[in-house]
Amino acid sequence: AQRARPDSSDAAQASAGAAIASFGDDDFRLIPLGFSFPYYGQSYNSVYINSDGNLSFIIGDDSTADRSLGRLNAGPPRIAALFRDLDPSASSASVRVLSNANALVLSWVNVPEYATNANGPRQTFQLRLFPDGRIEIAFESITTAEAVVGIAPGSLLGGSAIVSFSTASGETYGGTVAERFTGTESIDDVFTAQKLYETHEAAY
Repeated sequence: AQRARPDSSDAAQASAGAAIASFGDDDFRLIPLGFSFPYYGQSYNSVYINSDGNLSFIIGDDSTADRSLGRLNAGPPRIAALFRDLDPSASSASVRVLSNANALVLSWVNVPEYATNANGPRQTFQLRLFPDGRIEIAFESITTAEAVVGIAPGSLLGGSAIVSFSTASGETYGGTVAERFTGTESIDDVFTAQKLYETHEAAY
């Protein structure tokens, strides 16, 4: 279960977390979990925290490719809290880790979007994992113009669904579940092709 909770960022948990040292733009670190985390039928004892507002399992992600629905869907198993080109190496920014047997809390604190002068819009949010498989995303201060939020089993497994996390749903999903936030209309060509091939053969 995933919940996006805009009013539940926990500053005390963020402050209690240890800052990842020398965490750069397009960077990742392997973080051990204090518990076994169930995700899409697999169980994981560690997770990669990626600088661009997401976690991935199996491999870390330092790619500079578009942070898109298509990349979320086709890449490694991933949890995207705010999938965007973020730069935690900027001054006064940090990504903080608080881990114990009850939860893993990851906090992006005052992390800007990448910009050549390191003055991109700053974002503060949390991603929390629990031993029973629950996932919570909490936004404190989000000023980005666009981002992708969601969960994915990776490798195009299980189909995909675009949803609105602002409304409750009783549906059950077996694959990628995501929402794309943007102020402009555009087509994600990779994701569109992926959706087409879910129902049509690639025969020419």
